[in-house]
Amino acid sequence: MRIACLIIATVAFISAALQYNDPDPLLWGAYYLGIGLFAILSAAGFRLRLGFISLVIASVSLLLSTWPGVQQYLANQDGQTLANAMSKEFPYIEQTREFGGAILGLVSTIFCFSATAYLPQLARRQQPGRNARPSKPE
Repeated sequence: MRIACLIIATVAFISAALQYNDPDPLLWGAYYLGIGLFAILSAAGFRLRLGFISLVIASVSLLLSTWPGVQQYLANQDGQTLANAMSKEFPYIEQTREFGGAILGLVSTIFCFSATAYLPQLARRQQPGRNARPSKPE
């Protein structure tokens, strides 16, 4: 689970770095940096309830703000796909991509927060000598 959170952190930091050409780079860059930092701290065993709540609120807010673009994309009949370049003519393409990023961020946050609940239990199970079965006498 720690490795998964570290992979999530790496992807989040790369995503934050790629926001330089986004129409709203500060918002999404800060969001992905927050997810990356949360994932690293979760991998280290910290259970940050306030960070979790903050990221869930941010994720839900971003999902709600980009939902109209997703609805437009789903209803479009103009042949535009998410692989097309950003344009002012089709703003729903970018909003739909951002919606996907917010979903991934929310799922990642929930996963890493849930993982911290199990990390102490896993560490206790792996301690040498604990719960060891006595050897049978010959």
